[in-house]
Amino acid sequence: MTFLEEVHNLFPRSQSEHQTTNSLENVFREIRGFGEGLVSITQHPSLIPVYLMGNSNTLIILGLQHEEDIRSARRALFLDQSEETFLDQLRVGEGIVKIKGRTNPCLVRFPRVPNAGGDDD
Repeated sequence: MTFLEEVHNLFPRSQSEHQTTNSLENVFREIRGFGEGLVSITQHPSLIPVYLMGNSNTLIILGLQHEEDIRSARRALFLDQSEETFLDQLRVGEGIVKIKGRTNPCLVRFPRVPNAGGDDD
């Protein structure tokens, strides 16, 4: 399993940048065939390419702040427009999870796990 944090920074914002990251696109499309999993982490799902969201089996959406990010998450979760407001109401420790073909979007609560160092921050 490979974790990619701030994954939106790996993808192009312009056509010239797109040519240099074409091989990265292929990795996201083909990696499952090699038994490898990718976890893509971002605070800005609106900046993630459609092919990345389209090749994601499990979506975990936590609290988002930006309107475009909330809209993008709603579309990825197949929520109705009237349900978009739920994405803006998520509290710390809550999320909406969808697993393709198995679980429709549902509210989950993640238990607080104490820091191993004893510090609660």
